[in-house]
Amino acid sequence: MTRRQERVSELIRSVMSDILLREARDPRFGFLTVTEVKISADLRDATIFVSVLGEHEQAEDALRALKGATGYIRCELAKRAGLRVVPVLNFRLDPSAEHSARVLELLEKIRREEQTESATSGSGSESSETAE
Repeated sequence: MTRRQERVSELIRSVMSDILLREARDPRFGFLTVTEVKISADLRDATIFVSVLGEHEQAEDALRALKGATGYIRCELAKRAGLRVVPVLNFRLDPSAEHSARVLELLEKIRREEQTESATSGSGSESSETAE
């Protein structure tokens, strides 16, 4: 990614976050975060990755709402970003957020299993120590 693409991507991410946080009236945007913006070399297409706190169904619902608000969002981007050409916006769910949540869930499960095992083996070792 060129330096210009990086600057435009960051600008879009920042403005998008501000629009969703301060102005979007849709309650489905409440737990939505813009995680990354990838922009084409000609700066005419932007893929915006978002994560949504909640169930997969809520994430899909928020994504549909975003797609429905694309015209409004592009208009706001044009006003605020000062870009000569406002890119076509494509919204995608960020799979890394879901993956991270799954990894954390698995780590927590392993931790609980280890605690259960140590509690079980710990109570057995205490009784053998008191017998000595």
